[in-house]
This record gives sequence, structure tokens and C-alpha cells, in this order.
Amino acid sequence: MKRYFIFGIANKTKDKIIHEIAFNRSRNLMSKKGKNTVIIHTNNYSDIKINIGEIKINFDKEFHENLLKIVTEAIYLVKETHTSYGMEKCDYRERDKGGISSTLYSLTTIWYHNRKNIDILDLAIDLLIRICTGHLIFNGNKRLSVITCSIFLNSMGLYLKWSSETHAYLKYWEDLMTNIADNKYGKDINEIKENKELNIKNLFLNSIMISNKWIWQ
Repeated sequence: MKRYFIFGIANKTKDKIIHEIAFNRSRNLMSKKGKNTVIIHTNNYSDIKINIGEIKINFDKEFHENLLKIVTEAIYLVKETHTSYGMEKCDYRERDKGGISSTLYSLTTIWYHNRKNIDILDLAIDLLIRICTGHLIFNGNKRLSVITCSIFLNSMGLYLKWSSETHAYLKYWEDLMTNIADNKYGKDINEIKENKELNIKNLFLNSIMISNKWIWQ
């Protein structure tokens, strides 16, 4: 058996660029050896050789079900997540029965029809915005959107770079999601993504690293 990093691929050409950016930001932790191998640098053990694998996203029923599992996990984590003001006791139930599944199905359908023009970050950003503005649960939608986005990226082999200043990090994302929820950057996904003041795609490109997780195959 071999160790593998598994990357989700929505658009092979575009996602290759994204992965290279993430690798370059992760150079203090790992280095590439050829096209299909990564070397993880450790402090206590010998360097670890990991192969690179890819999974093509098909935008099918299985993908929709996996998204639903991600959101379900995210809702659980929202309950345990501190805001910049501390822990909050709120109502985290689904606002409309089946609303989460319906929203994810709608996104999956849109992605399928636009699959030649989108990349992995587009999917993450769409999830972030749609959950934040869709009010899918009674409370905690902004936290749910960030956590869902983070888990999704992690499942695709990437993660959002964490800040050493935890309070400042939380406050930054809270303010960002509040502005999105208040329609400061636009009223729909496309408006928000095209807003030059926000430049959310660039924000993500400057925040991603390689997820330091692998599987055995």
C-alpha cells in the first residue's frame, strides 16, 4: 500500500494552477518531487514520501450526498465553535425541512451545467455565499458557511490557512460574512464574486495551503 494525497478536480487545467499555488505556500512543510510525489518534512522522523492522486468531481447524486454529509458535520461543529464573543447557545435546527438538501442540489445542478468554466475554489466560494445568504438554519449561518467551506476544501486536499491570532481571525471572518449577509458586496453569488472591492477569489488564493492529510491505498 502507498500513501496518497487525494485532490478533487473540477477543472483539470484551472485546478492544477490552484494546487501549485497551495504547494508553494506549503513549502516549509513539504516539497514536490516530480509531478506525482510529495515529500513531507518532519522534525522527529524521516521525511515521508506521499503520492498524488486525483478524483474527478462528477456533480452527480453521490457528490450531492457527500455535500450533505459535509454540511451535517459543519452544523455539529458550529455548536462547538467560539465566536469572537465566546460560546453562543442558539437554535441550530434547519429552518425549512429539506432546505439544505434542496440548496445543495441546486448548486450541484448549476455546477454541472457550468463545469467547463469553474474550478475547486469556485465551488467553495459558492457554498460559502449560498449558505451565508440562504439562512438554512435558525442561527449560526455565517459560521456554518465558513466551516462548511473549510471542510469541503479539506475534503478536496486543501485548507484555509489558519491565523496565529485566533481572535483576529474569527473577527475578520465574522465581519466578512456579516457584510456578505447584509448584501454589501451584492445580492447574489455572481455579483458578490465579481465585486472588485471584495475580490473573494483572490482572498481564497492567498489563504489556501495543502491539507496535510493522506490516505492509504
